[in-house]
Amino acid sequence: MINRRQVVKLGASTLACHALGVKAANAAQLPMIKRPIPSSGEMLPVMGMGTSRTFDTDDDPMSLAKLGAVMQAFFESGGTIVDSSPMYGNAESRVGDVLRAMDQRPKVFAATKVWTTGREKGIEQMEESARRMDVQTFDLIAVHNLKDWKTHLATLKAWKKEGRVRYIGITTSHGRDHDRFIDVMRNESLDFV
Repeated sequence: MINRRQVVKLGASTLACHALGVKAANAAQLPMIKRPIPSSGEMLPVMGMGTSRTFDTDDDPMSLAKLGAVMQAFFESGGTIVDSSPMYGNAESRVGDVLRAMDQRPKVFAATKVWTTGREKGIEQMEESARRMDVQTFDLIAVHNLKDWKTHLATLKAWKKEGRVRYIGITTSHGRDHDRFIDVMRNESLDFV
């Protein structure tokens, strides 16, 4: 038997769900918030799609269909930034698979990272990322966790001059690297951090 308290709770939660649903529906109709890239003024959505874990799937039809639906909804909502990395397993390949399967390829701001040591290995890794993601020119490549950053930034600066990448940057996920990160930011010309 249901008591009065349970009826009140059920009614309140139903009203809350309805109100949240209306807010979510209204938010989906608003244009994506954008901000300028400081080095160029190009406007980018403030939110992008990361691919770590979620896109590290096999290339079976069910996985590709799910990822395709997610990416389609993302693009239809005004998203453009897709951020991946060679260290995310199969993620770069799944991004490329989904993009190739789309009837009309959307505008994509393709971002990845380089995360290895040595100039040649870095070049190989970045070229493999382009092949896997089906990208001719990357919008952004960042040196991840400052790994061999001097070597990779030199390559990325040359690639930027050649038009192989539009923007370059650095990232870190380690608190212990923040001081070094700040030094690189102060002394290097970077588009993204």
